[in-house]
Amino acid sequence: MPPLADVLPGLFNKLGSLVRSRPSPRLLASGMAVVAAVYLYRAIKRRRRRPSLCDRLGGTPGPIPYLGFVPRSSEHFVYALEILADTYGDAYAIKIGGRESVVLTNPEAIKEVLKERPHNLVRTFNKDKLLPIPGMFNTEGEEWKRN
Repeated sequence: MPPLADVLPGLFNKLGSLVRSRPSPRLLASGMAVVAAVYLYRAIKRRRRRPSLCDRLGGTPGPIPYLGFVPRSSEHFVYALEILADTYGDAYAIKIGGRESVVLTNPEAIKEVLKERPHNLVRTFNKDKLLPIPGMFNTEGEEWKRN
């Protein structure tokens, strides 16, 4: 069997001559449809293979597919988190912006997570715009130790 590097240029030349000999929008549309179908198949297969955090911990994946939980405002967001905590308990998962997040409401559970995995905590919100003054709640690492 010849090496792949030797076969690919010939294959690309044949495909190029085929496209040049039959300039058809249908061929391009068919190719794009095949690529989209393969991408969609892989995404669905990957999603089915791994159970979501919402399934494992309890919680809501959200009403909007691929976006998840989208509150109307920050005030609604806080109230919604309180309702979800009452419904699902101290630890639950929600999907925000297409990413699953674990929400802990019990201070002891939060302490345990911070003690066991201090380097895995990631703050994903834009904390500089929320609190422009550096302090204990919006700094990390050495800067946090100084405050």
